[in-house]
Amino acid sequence: MAHSRDRLSAIIDRYDAEKKVERNKFDSVLARTEELLKTADSYPDDAQRTAFVAQVHHWALTEIEAILARELAGAERTKVDIEGETASLTKQFMSESPGGRQAAAPEMYRYLVAKGFTPAQAAGILGNIHVESGFNARAYNRREGAFGLCQWRGARLANLQNFARAQGKSVADWRVQLDFVSHELNGSHAGAGARLAAAGTPAQAAAVFDQYYERSSGHARGRRIAAANAIAGY
Repeated sequence: MAHSRDRLSAIIDRYDAEKKVERNKFDSVLARTEELLKTADSYPDDAQRTAFVAQVHHWALTEIEAILARELAGAERTKVDIEGETASLTKQFMSESPGGRQAAAPEMYRYLVAKGFTPAQAAGILGNIHVESGFNARAYNRREGAFGLCQWRGARLANLQNFARAQGKSVADWRVQLDFVSHELNGSHAGAGARLAAAGTPAQAAAVFDQYYERSSGHARGRRIAAANAIAGY
């Protein structure tokens, strides 16, 4: 985690040196990130600690991306450049998170490809999972009643539970959850599956999966795409 903070600081210093964005624009984000990460060890459970760190990283990326987009709106820097920078940071964060998260993403990626998804589609799915749960198959949002890699809730969560029960497996097994993703894409969410099948790049796959499978508000789509681009490098 120290390396990811150093990387953030170095990038911010570069923007300052190039007179693009003053370093003090990011000071509050860096300070708050440092403060939050210091509290991670207070979580005795590894899964909870990993989920907390992922949430901190998500917040930091969102804040940095927003500052870059706002401050560089009139500069010679495109949205693709900003997303590329965010993708690099996302990959750095994922590789440094505790609890074996650095191994989780590549293993899930290989599992999805083995199931028949293209590398781009697998990266797009996992880019969304990175934002939804930080690759924590036990992630639980008490307020929304959402659970798992894709934060299923309501009838879809009940379907996941029935799916796992029918196989005699734990609903918290990440392989079962990825199997359920495939099951939905070929059944109740076949429309999303068809659109995903037509996606040729990680960015396209991430956007399609977000809009038609996750059905989110779309406000974090840039982070989902950035994460997908980072995962595509595995």
